[in-house]
Amino acid sequence: MKISCFLFFLLTTCFFPSSAQNTLGLPEIINYSKNDFHAGSQTWCISQDKEGIMYFANNEGLVTFDGNYWKIYPQPNKTIMRSLAVAPDGKIFVGGQGEIGFFSPNQNGILNYTSLINRIPPHQNTFADIWRIEIFNESVFFHASDRIFEYRNNSIKVYLPKVGWQYMKKSGDRLFAYDRNTGLFEFKNNSWYPLNNQKITSGDIELSGIIKTGEDSFLLTSKKNGFFHLYKDSLSKPINSLSDLSISHIYTSARINETEFVAGTTSQGCLILDFKGNNIQKISTSEGLQNNNVLCVFLDKDQNLWAGLNNGISFIAYNSAIKYIKPNKANELSGFSTIIFGNHLFIGTSDGAYSAPLNNLNKDLSFSKGDFTQINNTSGEVWRIEEVNQQLLMGHNDGVFSITNFKSSIKIILQIKALLLDCMSLSGLSPLIIMIRYGHLTHIAEFIVSNFSLIITLIQLNYSQKKMDCPPLWKITFSR
Repeated sequence: MKISCFLFFLLTTCFFPSSAQNTLGLPEIINYSKNDFHAGSQTWCISQDKEGIMYFANNEGLVTFDGNYWKIYPQPNKTIMRSLAVAPDGKIFVGGQGEIGFFSPNQNGILNYTSLINRIPPHQNTFADIWRIEIFNESVFFHASDRIFEYRNNSIKVYLPKVGWQYMKKSGDRLFAYDRNTGLFEFKNNSWYPLNNQKITSGDIELSGIIKTGEDSFLLTSKKNGFFHLYKDSLSKPINSLSDLSISHIYTSARINETEFVAGTTSQGCLILDFKGNNIQKISTSEGLQNNNVLCVFLDKDQNLWAGLNNGISFIAYNSAIKYIKPNKANELSGFSTIIFGNHLFIGTSDGAYSAPLNNLNKDLSFSKGDFTQINNTSGEVWRIEEVNQQLLMGHNDGVFSITNFKSSIKIILQIKALLLDCMSLSGLSPLIIMIRYGHLTHIAEFIVSNFSLIITLIQLNYSQKKMDCPPLWKITFSR
């Protein structure tokens, strides 16, 4: 059976061993270094406006990307920009160190900055980093570790914590903030109210994400203490596989769709999980990500992922129908032929034939998990792999072979130096057409397939140096 369910390309990266098997198909990853966007190494927050323009809170200011060109807009005090949020009216609210404000485009599309420092009460205008910004109802909330600013109607109100505001996040139609000592709060009726069961999250716990999973349900991710479940106003530990899932240092997280979310880690890259705790896919340096230290993740309007890294920015085409396959993670290979046979995927490459089991046959095949194994004694170019009466033929640079075992065995059928096999599927007594390039064929060979004795008949095709930039071709037909 030929592959028709997903398109593949063969790529390579450096190999980093992992105990868990990843998916056979991987999304396209485009890495942007600081040399591409001409700003700082670290990117802390990402957003997008209704026109599709991307915005990045970077060490050196606000970075914009329209798909072709990068621009950078520093804040007046030239400090690290940690956070941003795009308002419905097009304003880009940003927060730096001791600075809050917004950018808005002029008539020529150039962004101009307006500071909001003068709106803060004088005794409250000294602060450090603004870690998050959320637009909630008619207000804009700026989160610093020792205070939260609410900007509304050109004035700013300040909310002080019990001990320290560690996290703030809008999820669904609710706004939450986490106090380091007293736990999770929700903003309603112009004030912050504590939630029930605060002992679950109070103490030495750092939240890193709040994701809506249902009508009144939320999943909370933490940097070192796993996951928590929020239903209405009550907190609890999850009762599914998430309670047993151990992930090293989740720094950020975001919802992908109704069943999946992404966890950005400080050492394992991006992990795609479902809300039951099943590992869907891993995107790390082994898969092409330029850095495993993920500072922020964002799902754009096309449902693809962006990751702000400790060194660079990466685009992950998670929602694309095109997937990439890497049969050999250590070497760069070209792919020449593919076929699905016996619940295995076979690939003919520039250096051998590879196979991998398929365990997801009723769904997207690219999400099958497994590892590719090179079939022994197939090193060299494999030009074609075909099924012939429930057996596999392999057109190799050294001849035609039968693959008799998925992992370790091949059988010589016809050995001709520098052979290119190109054939049509055999059905019943229909002839099998094989195109051979290079070499001189001077004999007749016999091949037994099932109960049929198939004789290879050699017919030299007309060849014109003027019309074809290749040596003579031979046509071989298998007949009864």
